[in-house]
Amino acid sequence: MVVMVVVMVPIVFSIIGGFISLAVQALQWLKSAVWQTVTMQDAVGIYFETGWLGLDRILQWLFNLPFAVWLIVILPLIWLVLGLLVFNLIFKLIEPLNKQER
Repeated sequence: MVVMVVVMVPIVFSIIGGFISLAVQALQWLKSAVWQTVTMQDAVGIYFETGWLGLDRILQWLFNLPFAVWLIVILPLIWLVLGLLVFNLIFKLIEPLNKQER
């Protein structure tokens, strides 16, 4: 139960934030009739330069995706995978300790 809460709550808030971001952009579009795309670079201000041209292109492509796509799709998937992996590892480490106490 705790695992589901710890993994799902950030995912839900991320998705809600993504839809709020889209709603703000839609309201601005209704006012100006010009869609203002907000990318991850715009929202966070992250700029990568690794010196490896291929890796730089991949990172540039990823961080030029719309911020709402990050909040609705990418970050929840990353959190789900990492959260489940980490919690499975923690429970596997704790399980022998629980058996010793019994």
